[in-house]
Amino acid sequence: ELYQEKNDNTSASESSSSEAEIAPPTPRLIIRSYDYGGQALTAASSAKLNLTFQNVSRQVPVDNVVLKIAMPEAFTLTNSSNSFYFERIGREREKTVSIDFTVKPTAEATSQAIKLSFAFEAVIGNQRTQLTSEEEITIPVVQINRMMVSSVETPPEIYIGDNSGSIEASF
Repeated sequence: ELYQEKNDNTSASESSSSEAEIAPPTPRLIIRSYDYGGQALTAASSAKLNLTFQNVSRQVPVDNVVLKIAMPEAFTLTNSSNSFYFERIGREREKTVSIDFTVKPTAEATSQAIKLSFAFEAVIGNQRTQLTSEEEITIPVVQINRMMVSSVETPPEIYIGDNSGSIEASF
């Protein structure tokens, strides 16, 4: 299927001989929306990421779509692979994937970037073309303040009412 560019000032008799046949614009897959619960995720918690992406092309469907998700070190996938396959995504059509993941207890309190890579094919100008695109989303992570006490040092003997004894600890 070819995309034909027409000049609005050309008459019907002239247009058949002067039309330029050009290939349609290259199709793109983009992230339309994503949801992980709306709040910053707490370290050591679990969440579900719902990710919706779209073929934004008005003229060209895409085939053999592979989505690969690269989670940051702070996240671990649970009950899911990091790869998804779609045989075909029509023009201006969306697809949604859901993945479960956990936030590691040691995750840094910052926005964590998830990288999404698409590899797909499209027929452009009667040629099957291999295309790729990359997107990135972020999810904020917070750490709960925790007090930790390490090595309490006490003297061998302490007596009630004795003001000279002391206990030392690091917090």
